[in-house]
Amino acid sequence: MRFRALLILIALASAPLASAGARPNLLLFLADDMTWTDLGCYGNPDVKTPNIDRLAGEGVRFTRCYNAAPTCSPLRQSLYTGLYPVRNGAHPNHSRVREGVRSLPHHLKPLGYRTAIVGKRHEAPAKAFPFEYLGGSHGDMGRTPDGADLPLGKAREFMARDADQPWCLVIASNQPHTPWNRGDASAYPPARLTVPPFLVDTPELREGLSKYYAEITYMDGQVGRVMRDLKELDAEKNTVALWLSEQGSQLPFGKWTCYDMGVHAAAVLRWPGTVAKGTTSDALLSYVDVVPTFVELAGGEPAALDLDGRSFAPLLKGETTTHNEVVFSMNTTRGIYHGSEAYGIRSATDGRWLYIRNLHSESRFQNSVTQRGAIFDSWRRVDSDFARARVEAYQARATEELFEQGPLVPGQSCGQAGICDETGRAFPPPGCLDAPTGRPGRRHRTLGPTTPTEGQTMDKERRIRPAGAMNSVTRVARPSRLAVPATSRRMIPITGRGRPVNPQGRLRHERSAASTNMD
Repeated sequence: MRFRALLILIALASAPLASAGARPNLLLFLADDMTWTDLGCYGNPDVKTPNIDRLAGEGVRFTRCYNAAPTCSPLRQSLYTGLYPVRNGAHPNHSRVREGVRSLPHHLKPLGYRTAIVGKRHEAPAKAFPFEYLGGSHGDMGRTPDGADLPLGKAREFMARDADQPWCLVIASNQPHTPWNRGDASAYPPARLTVPPFLVDTPELREGLSKYYAEITYMDGQVGRVMRDLKELDAEKNTVALWLSEQGSQLPFGKWTCYDMGVHAAAVLRWPGTVAKGTTSDALLSYVDVVPTFVELAGGEPAALDLDGRSFAPLLKGETTTHNEVVFSMNTTRGIYHGSEAYGIRSATDGRWLYIRNLHSESRFQNSVTQRGAIFDSWRRVDSDFARARVEAYQARATEELFEQGPLVPGQSCGQAGICDETGRAFPPPGCLDAPTGRPGRRHRTLGPTTPTEGQTMDKERRIRPAGAMNSVTRVARPSRLAVPATSRRMIPITGRGRPVNPQGRLRHERSAASTNMD
């Protein structure tokens, strides 16, 4: 009898340990400055990404995932905290979160996880992000030995250590961030590349694409090595592996903008035995959803953490097929090298419509692309209406822009960049706009100017309005939950979980250090 009671006690005592052992390891692999369409599994006909493509074939590929800020530091600090940049305080680039803000290591350590990061660091202060740092460097200018900036051997050692304790590892690559000097560019002859239709085709652009694509393939090799390590360590089956493209590339209309090529992200996740192989999800996700998801997978309760993001664990487990209704992104040129003195941008999307508010549309938008970029400078020398319109559209923007996002066509990473000049003439790339009529088609709808017709007027910002109306556009039906009332120019009632956001980017119920002078 006593022996039987002893067996029962042993079973009860070991039950929590068995449960903890079943919890998955959490792996987050983050690329650096990569446009979401520039992978084989997302339809790019040129880029070779066999390892990420294989990962997608073994898990799920998300088609509607968005970052919270298309700039390095704000993006990563929102990703690691589960808070939008204006709430965590790290709104401009090269900034830091507010006192008391907590991140992934704070949430996972009480759940029994060890957490580490290897490679690029772009968050501050250190106490707010207490990862175990495995080494590497911020940036890779080609002056270090190949692989020294991302010591994957240290990552393998971390994964192999303490087999009985679950872990969370962030692998932060420096590729394909400029200067695009890693990988084999000879594998991408410039003359053979397919130029995205929203970019101006110049020799400089093609040369840049060649080097950029080479770095993507180089980064894909890093992914392949990590996946092999997981398999060799017999950790593959019990590891949730999430790969993210970060923000758009440093080409015009990508990084530092809230256009689709800046805020839209590629996301691939593998969870053997739980997520079906080779699936695609169009659920609407945000980077701020990653922390609460990891917390829930680790056995925690994300609802108790007061985060902006929401766990998509039920989506992974097949309990639902949808997630958010609307997600948000924001950017400021403050803290960006060669950035405008003040140019704040806010955006909201429901996955179909992308609404953008340019807070300083009276100013010229500028950054390293416009001030020191050989590619953008080559566009200025092209004598064509399309090139002149692209140059002007990048730097001079309407206060409001609205785009309908159509399904992705392989090889046509159109990006919502409003291909119209100041007179409303459209420049339709073949297969991307309504080429026969010259009108913006389903994939590119703008709030920009056209020619007024009967019953319409043009306001001082050259936007078309029905006569007598204050806030409607005949060509584009504005969805009700993204609507902007005519009675207020200061408050944009874009709501996410009941939190209106104003043009300065502050949550209405909070005071924020990110006031207008930060933009």
